[in-house]
Formats: sequence, C-alpha cells, structure tokens
Amino acid sequence: YYDLEYTVNDYLNKTQGQTDKIILGLPYYGYDWPVVDDNINSETIGLGVAQTYSQAESMAENYGYIWNNVSNTAWFSYEINNWHQCWYDDSLSLAHKYQFVIDNELSGVGVWALGYDEGYNELWGALYDKFTSILTGDLNLDNEINVIDVVLLVNIILGHNEIIDGCDLNDNGEINILDVVLLINIILN
Repeated sequence: YYDLEYTVNDYLNKTQGQTDKIILGLPYYGYDWPVVDDNINSETIGLGVAQTYSQAESMAENYGYIWNNVSNTAWFSYEINNWHQCWYDDSLSLAHKYQFVIDNELSGVGVWALGYDEGYNELWGALYDKFTSILTGDLNLDNEINVIDVVLLVNIILGHNEIIDGCDLNDNGEINILDVVLLINIILN
C-alpha cells in the first residue's frame, strides 16, 4: 500500500502539514526486471536493473510502449533469454506527479538526475507545462489578466513605474498605447 500519496501524506502528518518543507523526489529512470512472462505485473525472477529515461524510452520505441492507468506509469515487456518488464516514468507520468505536487501545495520537485533524459526533451516540456504559467499580459504576475495589469501598463507608459518584462505586448520595440489596446483586447476575449 506504499505509494506516492501514502508517503507524502505520512510526511505531512509527521510535520503537521508543513508543505513548505517538503519537495517530492522523482526519477528520470526506471527499472528493468527479469520476469516469468509478458503479463502485466508478472512475478520477478531476479533483481531489477536501473535504466535511465533515455535508455528506457529508446527500448520502448523498439519493444512497444504501454501505459498503465492504475499506476500512471509507462512500461514495456520484451524477451531476450527470458522475459523482462521495464517500468519507468515518462513525461505523462511525471506530469501526473507534478500535478500532485501542485494540488498538495508542496514546495516543489527534485529530479534524479537531470541528464538521464539525454536526447529527449519531453521531460523538460512536462516541467515547463506544470511549473511555469506565462500569461501574456499578466504584468503583475498574479496569474490573472485584468484591469490591474492595464493600470500598471499605463503607469509604465507615463513613467510612474519601471519597465518590466512583457510590457511590449506587440513586440514592436516600443511600449505605448497600442500595447494598452492589445491588453484590453486580451482581457475582453
């Protein structure tokens, strides 16, 4: 019954809910297990061998990628001398775990190890998608685009506030009334 949710909840209970002190460690690797047959969760007949994400993904391209909805992980099986199953985290399974971090308001994630994805960029995409929220026009970075952003932009144009990134909404090299009009259109649409 030990799984990610149980483990995080156990730590939260032991720290009286101090989510600001917990980051979730996640792997850029998986394990390749010798097994009895190619059935899902087949009995192991030996010790697993770690496979980096790039190794596992390359092997999945050869042997066939399978998604397991119960564990939210990728896996595949193959036969060389005996049956093997390799279970690993890919961008989709990591995205689920990143969302768990966000939903439980943990302080973030740690990854072991950056570089294990050599030649594959999708793991970076999952990190970017879950942990960056770039909203064009959200000048005060409150994750909302509204009249406060318009006021901030007008004050920047009038010289009352310093110029900040993202003010030149139409990327023409100038911050002016055209940017205000564009921002209002973003809000209205």
